Amino acid sequence: NKKKGVVDNQQLKSFVADKTYKKAVIVGGGPSAVIHAKAVEQLINKSDNICLIHASSKNALNYQHINVKQFFCLVGNEGHRLESIFDSLTSFTGDCILPPFPRKMGTYIPSAVKNSTYELPDISFTDYLKDSHTVLALQAALNLGVKEIALIGYDGYIEGVQSKIEWSLTVENNRLFNDFQQDTDVKIYSLVESNYKSLPVISIFSIIS
Repeated sequence: NKKKGVVDNQQLKSFVADKTYKKAVIVGGGPSAVIHAKAVEQLINKSDNICLIHASSKNALNYQHINVKQFFCLVGNEGHRLESIFDSLTSFTGDCILPPFPRKMGTYIPSAVKNSTYELPDISFTDYLKDSHTVLALQAALNLGVKEIALIGYDGYIEGVQSKIEWSLTVENNRLFNDFQQDTDVKIYSLVESNYKSLPVISIFSIIS
């Protein structure tokens, strides 16, 4: 679409929360989301009024059996990843969230989840980006009314050994975390040590012990 100068022509229902939540766990694509999946499940089971937001569906299989509302952020080819990770989407019960219209990366929505797919009306806490996995997850949490966000799978990359793409993602996420903390009063922290130094850490094991 961008190459042809054509705007994305698939406008969706606006994402409006039918329920608000006190707390959200945002699951990123890093290995800690797999390593500590059981601990995250314990945290969720101990919490009231909590939801799961998958910034990436990369680690979603580790959480599919958890009985809380789950949201999936679809950016670019993420819809294809969702199809490949879940062999069958016929029993899929999550809601899918896309960036605001129009989307410069276009839109791919698996047919099995079209009735539960929505677009964000806007991105309110930053002007930096409108269509990254992290910005969607953070904005979805805001729209869901949460007062506390726990992050897992946001490990970051070790300085000096990261590729250009990894370095760019690190800079991007650091900027979004900073903007979010400055623009909102939502408590946000990582459940494990990470290379995102702007994020405070509250150990998941101190919460579930």
